[in-house]
Amino acid sequence: MPGHVFVSYCHKDHEFVVRLVDALKRHGVPVWWDHDMRLGDIIEGGVEDALCDADAFLVVLSRRALASNWVQLEVAAAMGRNRAGSKLRVIPLLRRGCTMPALLAAYKGFGLPQWSDARVAALARELREALGIPGVTPGDVVTFWRQQYERGTASQRVEAIEALFEIRSDAGVTALFGDIELQAIDVKRQVAKRMTYYLRPELLPVYRRLAAASDALLTPSAWTCLVNLGERQGLTALRDLLAHGDDESQRNVLRNLSRITGLLPTDLAALVRMVRSALRDSGSGVRPTALDTVMKLHALGAVDDANLRALRRDIHEFLGDRDKAVAQAAAAAARYLGFG
Repeated sequence: MPGHVFVSYCHKDHEFVVRLVDALKRHGVPVWWDHDMRLGDIIEGGVEDALCDADAFLVVLSRRALASNWVQLEVAAAMGRNRAGSKLRVIPLLRRGCTMPALLAAYKGFGLPQWSDARVAALARELREALGIPGVTPGDVVTFWRQQYERGTASQRVEAIEALFEIRSDAGVTALFGDIELQAIDVKRQVAKRMTYYLRPELLPVYRRLAAASDALLTPSAWTCLVNLGERQGLTALRDLLAHGDDESQRNVLRNLSRITGLLPTDLAALVRMVRSALRDSGSGVRPTALDTVMKLHALGAVDDANLRALRRDIHEFLGDRDKAVAQAAAAAARYLGFG
């Protein structure tokens, strides 16, 4: 990726850096970090190539990063490029509690002691200026992520899905559904997880197509979208999937039940009975998800007194289950419902 920002960081700061890289890309900054390496790449060679092609070097400094041998090696490599006559722009990013190390004292740092969308946007502007990239429009950002979805690896497609849903681009999200049934499992899982939070009446034909697709990941989410758009037959479809689907389908139906909105009390009671049936009749691979769904539905006020009494009896049966995951989930549900 020529003409990019190389991000150096300590892997103990991974969660922060994931968020930072994602935000920078949304602001139109081309970024390279070690997640962009492909399976089988030689680590040292991949990093060296990416650094040679970079126009800017962003090092995320924290107390842990200052103690990281790997970060120190990357900083030394960037400084070596500049001593050799390169015009690599070095930008130290200072996190909370971190002071500028002597090695980087000659460079202007950028302070980000705590997350701030405004500060990250300002950082993105500086990086675009360093790379000679003009200001980007919302349309440019959507185009960038659509191209990454269309041309990228499976992991890059997952990243693009997250971005297109978060920036709530109708055109971008609609493009995701074109061939989603043919995509890798990780890609389908990301779309299935997010589609119920991005409800659009104009996507009704898409939801209906995916509901009929018999896909363990996509079909439960599609039926949930249809229920939330007023197609009540979706409740029957979800109940049938929960009763007769494989474990993956059953788990995904259960995860979606707490996302159904606008139901009458009688329908909510029916949902809870569906979960109780799954808890009793499904295998150990499904029961922890069913117990988690019980807690979510209770938090939403969907569990009436009659179902609560019945659930307490059901949950007690699994407190000593031989399957450790089931027993732990039952204990968590019992504590949450106040009788553990």
